[in-house]
Amino acid sequence: MMKYDFIIIGGGMSGLVCAFILSKEGKKVIVLEKNSQLGGGLQIFSRDKTLFETGVHYVGGLDEGQTLNQLFKYLNLMDKIQIKQMDKDCFDKIHFGNEDKYYSIGQGYKKFISNLVEDFPHQKKEITEYCKTIKQVCKEFPLYNLKDQTNYPISNEEVESVDEVIDSIITDNRLRNVLGSQNILYGGKKGITPFYIHALIINSYIESAWRFVNGSSQVARFLARSIKSFGGEVLKKSEVINAKIIDKTIASVKLEDGTILEGNNIISSLHPIQTIKIMGEENFKGLYKKRINNIQNSVSSFGLHISFKKNTFPYLNHNVYHFEDENIWGLDDYTEKNWPKGLFLCFHPLKNNSDYADGCSVLTYMNYEDVKKWDTTSSTHFKLKERGESYNVFKRECENKIISSLEKLYPNIKDSISSIHSSSPLTLRDYNAAPFGTMYGFQKDKRHPLQSYIHTKTNINNLYLTGQSVNLHGVLGVTISALLTCFNFIDSKKLMSEIRAAK
Repeated sequence: MMKYDFIIIGGGMSGLVCAFILSKEGKKVIVLEKNSQLGGGLQIFSRDKTLFETGVHYVGGLDEGQTLNQLFKYLNLMDKIQIKQMDKDCFDKIHFGNEDKYYSIGQGYKKFISNLVEDFPHQKKEITEYCKTIKQVCKEFPLYNLKDQTNYPISNEEVESVDEVIDSIITDNRLRNVLGSQNILYGGKKGITPFYIHALIINSYIESAWRFVNGSSQVARFLARSIKSFGGEVLKKSEVINAKIIDKTIASVKLEDGTILEGNNIISSLHPIQTIKIMGEENFKGLYKKRINNIQNSVSSFGLHISFKKNTFPYLNHNVYHFEDENIWGLDDYTEKNWPKGLFLCFHPLKNNSDYADGCSVLTYMNYEDVKKWDTTSSTHFKLKERGESYNVFKRECENKIISSLEKLYPNIKDSISSIHSSSPLTLRDYNAAPFGTMYGFQKDKRHPLQSYIHTKTNINNLYLTGQSVNLHGVLGVTISALLTCFNFIDSKKLMSEIRAAK
């Protein structure tokens, strides 16, 4: 029987950051990951000799002096990771219907504004006001700016939604659609998603936008190495199946192989629904369970992963957001006939200077209901319960629909394809332990801002939570979430001071 100061369940970004901080502080830490690969959304996979990302398709704020850059310095990552800056003139292109026109989103507020003013000269004042509003909102979140803060600055009063704020500033309808078009980055819902979610995420990308060369899984690998160098342990293929709880305190956790581990504190980076399931529903207050189960989860996605024939399709150092019509909202409200209503297209560089792409990933919203009939199956390398031929037929139909949509952008794309592979909400559910395949955890709701924020402490004395459902999603969001969790054990001012001083 091994005893630890901290047992961390889940080797995603937030779990690894918690482990890094705590092991650096001299605590005896172990990370338990059920998959054969660490990272959660940082996981990558390879098909037909082509590398694909599962979750982190690009990242913001990695330039000198920016928030994620400084956090990565503290985490001993900045001098190790291989990254490629996306086109400064245009890191995201927005496209509608069958038009030839693309709208270019530039890096740095100066370029961001000048690009949009070129297309919308009559909206110059409004575009400047929009940028000012984003910066102002970001200032209201101290931790986002690496300033001292111990809790999340959200009140329970209703706030304005993304579309409401954009519509109140911008009068041109097409410009409104361009500015709201990146809502797939946070599963945005019209009239529901608070504007501050949009501001915190978009600001980071406007500051600077990057891709990981050879995959974002390198972040997880380097974090694991650091944790081990501090004396911590990181175990893969180690699924926690239940816990022994005495007097509202976890005495030990049990792994699938029968191993039992004792820990003074347990941190779960899994989705709260999954955490409750593992720990035993009977150990949580009825109101807490009801609240967790009643919060809407963000949407899921279907991913098409294309391998290209050698030197046939150009590497694009920007992403493309394509919408079938003017409506950038409600892409998750579709019929079998009009799906997909929009696509997100991105590339994963294998080196810094390639002219041609090895492959690309195309993502679009998909509701879990569409795959519910295969709910009892699983298809991972560690747990296989065949989904059957009907699932393969379903996936092929979806793949063909996405290819047809892509042909509007690239009429000859089929000539370049060597093979296609796909993932569904079930893939996200199984590999990320994400209920209903949710991409971003709980859906944030402007009508009840506090409802979807879960406290890091639970009613089990030594059980703490971290991850995207505690705070924000994305690489920056879950890193900040890990800080909030660690503030329960480490003086927040001391930790923030060390982060700001990191070189």
